[in-house]
Amino acid sequence: MTNSKKSNKLLKKKIKKLKSKIRSIKQRNDMNNNNRNSNNNNNNNNRNSNNNNNNNNNNNNNNNNNTRNNNNSLKKKPTLNFRPVIKKFKTLKKKFNKMSFTQQKEFKEKLEGIPGTDDSSKLINILTELFSKTTYKLSKKDLNKIAKEVIRDKSAQFPCLHKYKNVKLVENRESWQNEMFTATRNNREVFIKSRKIRPMTIFQQRRLEKEIRLGKLASEKGLGPKIYNVFFCYDKNKIAKLYIVYQKINSGSLRDWLQKNKLKLKHKKKIKRLINRLYKNNIIPGYISENNILVESDPNDETGVRFYFNDFKNSYSVKDLIQEKKSNSTQDLEWLGDMTEENISRLISEQMVKKNKIKSKF
Repeated sequence: MTNSKKSNKLLKKKIKKLKSKIRSIKQRNDMNNNNRNSNNNNNNNNRNSNNNNNNNNNNNNNNNNNTRNNNNSLKKKPTLNFRPVIKKFKTLKKKFNKMSFTQQKEFKEKLEGIPGTDDSSKLINILTELFSKTTYKLSKKDLNKIAKEVIRDKSAQFPCLHKYKNVKLVENRESWQNEMFTATRNNREVFIKSRKIRPMTIFQQRRLEKEIRLGKLASEKGLGPKIYNVFFCYDKNKIAKLYIVYQKINSGSLRDWLQKNKLKLKHKKKIKRLINRLYKNNIIPGYISENNILVESDPNDETGVRFYFNDFKNSYSVKDLIQEKKSNSTQDLEWLGDMTEENISRLISEQMVKKNKIKSKF
């Protein structure tokens, strides 16, 4: 019995030892598993953070690329490629010149049967002007009809603007052929636009006269920026430059103003009133956009701002429209005799537009 008791005791001790070993092994395994999990989590977190950093870097690179592209696009001036249009015009003109007078007349009558739109007639005028070769230099007598002459001062930094103070050349966002300045005259800040008077067609001369006439009318009626002066001046190369002196608008265009402000219903109503007043005063706008409406801050006004229209180059009066239709009608008289270059250019331009050989949106 004693031996059996002893053996039992030994067995119990062994079982206890085994149990304790098993517990310790389990604990170690748990600890290792926990360590492995924590390491895995840390690694995953590190990977995620690296991925996030990579994503951020990619985003930054994309943003940098976008800004570079935007900057490049801003630096590059928009260009219009008229070569294919001119090439097409020359091909069609050769074909037209090979026709007999009877064939040319039939060709014209077919074109007249194709209906046109306001946009198509604008494009026909632009192409006719582009293809027309009859240009001439405006004489001093022609210039005196639209402006008065100012004699330049050779000693001044800007010889033609010697009567103005604090003259500064500013960035031009409208046209490559214009220069823009800010200056002061009689303690008043002004904005000055200038352009070279190059040889032009009769159509271009009429458009220039119309632009100045409508601008002055809008100035008098308070519909456009106030025009203080219009003059021309010959530079050192004896090329005439036209200068228009405007009131300086403090908030710029509607497009600039909308970057910091919101266009509310009261503002829209005011712009509608401006458009109605333009029509009442016989000024027909070519189109309305954020770029051709100017905004001036006015604390005395109920809306806090004043709006002005500023695109008279593409505007008309009823008289201008009648004159244009009249000149188009009188051109038909040329068909009674030999064709002139002007009429051939207009006819080919009409063919290109009406037969969809060239398309454009206004």
